[in-house]
Parts: sequence; C-alpha cells; structure tokens
Amino acid sequence: MINGSLSVVIVPGWFTQSPMYLFLKNYLERKGVKVYITNFGLHLRNIDSYADLLASFINKKGLNDFVLVGASVGALISYKYLQKYQAWGNIHKFISIVGPFQGSHMAKFAAWFSTSAKQMVPNSSFMKELNSHHPDIEKTMLLEASWDEFVPKGSSTLQGVTPITLKCVGHTKSQAFCKEVYKIVLGAALENKE
Repeated sequence: MINGSLSVVIVPGWFTQSPMYLFLKNYLERKGVKVYITNFGLHLRNIDSYADLLASFINKKGLNDFVLVGASVGALISYKYLQKYQAWGNIHKFISIVGPFQGSHMAKFAAWFSTSAKQMVPNSSFMKELNSHHPDIEKTMLLEASWDEFVPKGSSTLQGVTPITLKCVGHTKSQAFCKEVYKIVLGAALENKE
C-alpha cells in the first residue's frame, strides 16, 4: 500500500465530470499534494455500485492514509464506501463538500430517470439506511454552503458532526471553485505529513 499522507481522492458530484475539479487539483498539486479524481460517469445509477467502483479504484491505486473528498453525491458515494467496506481505518480524513446526507428535494425532479436521484430524495429507504450508521467523528469534516439551491443549509449533516458553513454561495461554486474549500482540503492533507 502507498502511504497517501499527501494524497487526496476526489469523488465528483452528480452529473459532473472530473474537469470541473481541475482548479482544485492544480491548487493542491502546486502545494505538493498528489490528487486523484475518479471518473465513474455522471453518477446516475445506484450509489452502492459507485461505492464498489470507488473501493476498486482505491485498491488499484494502492492508497492508504489519504484524504477522501466527496462533492455532493460524491460525498454519499464516499460515505457509503466507508460504511460498506469498513474503510475508516484506510483514510486520514473524509471531507464532504455540500453532501446531501439529509436528501435533496430537487432530486425528485430527476428521480424518473436516475436511480441515484431517487435515492437522494429525503426520507428514501437509501437515505434512512445511510443515516443509520455513525461516522468516525474525528475523521469527518462536513462543509456546507451559506446558500445552496440543491442542498439547503442544514441538509449536509451527519449524526455527531457539526458542519462548517462556507462563505461561498451556490452548489457548484462550493464544490469546485471555492478557495475556502481548497484551503481546508490542503490543511487536511498537510496535517498528516510525516
């Protein structure tokens, strides 16, 4: 296994691709952090299947002790991976950027064509099961936007973890273009530097 103390794995959001996160990647790599961005498509299928793909991705890269960053639905995929594979011991930190852990009412509009959107509807069986597990509080950071059109303030919560409210406004900006997020992710990677 590769010691990933200066490594970050980014799992993109719903209906986005890895190029959206290149600004964050470039910022981190200029600071000496190795960055991996998953590319599992648009995340329209079952979230469990993406958790499996994430496990395979991490195993193939041989990563250990890295920072796992999930943006929007990528946070749900990351959290499902941590639960399903009991992988809390494999990471240094899990950072959720505007993760809809309490669901998103906007998901109802896409539920007719996307399994993952159906799963993200508040109080869905998936959301209830996901929230029946407890995060590793010491390793979890939740970031929420001060205003978010898709994941309203208070919807990015997990039991026992208080979200950090970003000054950034908007779902997309908070995920990929917020300097505040860049600094938080960098701080998490550097705090584990040997």
